[in-house]
Amino acid sequence: MYDLSKKVVQINYWNYEEMIVDPEDGEFISPDPWFIIFVHGNNYESNVNIESMQHLAKYFGGKVRFGFVAAPMEEALCYAYEVHSWPRSFYIDQMGMAHIYPKGFVAFNTTKKWIEEREFKKSPQIVKAPNRVNKIRLLWGYLKKDVRTWYVREWQPKIEPTLRKIGFTYVVDMDPLDFDNIKLNQKTNR
Repeated sequence: MYDLSKKVVQINYWNYEEMIVDPEDGEFISPDPWFIIFVHGNNYESNVNIESMQHLAKYFGGKVRFGFVAAPMEEALCYAYEVHSWPRSFYIDQMGMAHIYPKGFVAFNTTKKWIEEREFKKSPQIVKAPNRVNKIRLLWGYLKKDVRTWYVREWQPKIEPTLRKIGFTYVVDMDPLDFDNIKLNQKTNR
């Protein structure tokens, strides 16, 4: 039998609740940190990341667990983490805090350094590892996604230059690539 702690495992609703977050009280139950990536099978970038994660799983030898979520099939997990595009990765530390991985690709050396040197503490988004969303929260997620998409498509290009010019930072980041100081989607969600 294989030691799954040294492999990349597919995460679905039942093993997420069995291995990572208890559905009853929402507490992180894993003895080890997790690095999770949300992927789509038809997306080339998603598939490339899985190979790097296999090498990382072997390198960490079970001290950090690695898993992937097939995004279209696990909608409730995607909405729990507010993943609307892929690949998107999170590192869940031993305290149960999910830190978004700020890079699109999970490259072996970069990701290894990010974990070992605890660079995840500077992540642009840090939240408690969530429960899967229920049906009501899933409907709310659909609404938020639709409104955000509409805003980004229709209004953001028209008003952001003016907001940046006058320095109104409540709904726009002055430098959207400054990952040390911004929180992902925080201003867009306002």
